[in-house]
Amino acid sequence: MLEHLNSILFIRRDNIGDLICTTPAIHAVREKYPDAKIGILVNTYNADAVRNNPDINEIYVYEKAKHVPDKNKFSVWWNNLKVLLRIRKEQYDVAIGCGSYSPSLARYTFMTGALARIGYLPKSVDKSKSYNIPLYEPEKHLHEVERTFHLLSPLGINGMPPRISVFPEGEETQKIRDFLSSAGIKNGKPLIAFHISSRRPENRWPADRL
Repeated sequence: MLEHLNSILFIRRDNIGDLICTTPAIHAVREKYPDAKIGILVNTYNADAVRNNPDINEIYVYEKAKHVPDKNKFSVWWNNLKVLLRIRKEQYDVAIGCGSYSPSLARYTFMTGALARIGYLPKSVDKSKSYNIPLYEPEKHLHEVERTFHLLSPLGINGMPPRISVFPEGEETQKIRDFLSSAGIKNGKPLIAFHISSRRPENRWPADRL
């Protein structure tokens, strides 16, 4: 079990939903290590989901080349390398590769230069150069919140994950309140929201069917 940690880095390369499912793990680390520096490596597409999270000290943002097809790929890769070099300079104690195993996630975790590197391996893999504290993929199906939270077990953090949390800008919050008020939705009543948008036009819900 890892103890007396001064800095922990989360790596979340997925889209917004999976990043938000990481917030219970981040909060649990903050509660166990209140004075530690907590950083997170995210991409330009999902960064706003954790922009105001009080549990996070540092947000590192890189760009996926497929998100910006009009940009020169070498320029994108060069900028991403500079982000990783900045992280390496911070000398994190632990880096946690959040999500199912993928070679690219493992590679990013390794490139952080963290002393301890935690992440999932498939059962078919015996060891990993990228993860020096590997965990095998859970055999039973787990919610992404639970899967991510389980990665904290080497830190001595177990049990039930805390709640998911988001901290939108005050201006955005007011826009939603104004919209709900104009739609006749009263405060205090249960509210269920669906995210029906996408960066890909072919995956978007047609406006005329709203």
